[in-house]
Amino acid sequence: MLPIIPVNMHAEAIASRGIKYEKSEEIKVEKPEIKNESVEIKQEKPEEKKAKDDGIEVKILKDLPKFVDEYEKYHGPFNAGQIVKVPRHVADMLLKSKSATPISNL
Repeated sequence: MLPIIPVNMHAEAIASRGIKYEKSEEIKVEKPEIKNESVEIKQEKPEEKKAKDDGIEVKILKDLPKFVDEYEKYHGPFNAGQIVKVPRHVADMLLKSKSATPISNL
């Protein structure tokens, strides 16, 4: 089994421990070439945009922490009893999980 030697230990210190030491060549690390690639911009489908714009008022039934919806948008945190306007897809999720009740028409 080879002894574990700290990287910054000098040759003299290694030799004083009775360990044979041979200086090896320096290791050269080349930086990877960075390519300029085009970035694809995600365009929303019309129905996704409509779902975001369509707000529904709901009454929150229990304390909810901050969360992220399917469009990577943050909502909350919400407190029990709070009335909030959220996108339709978020309102549907809150209603299905019995975390909210509707205030306005669905």
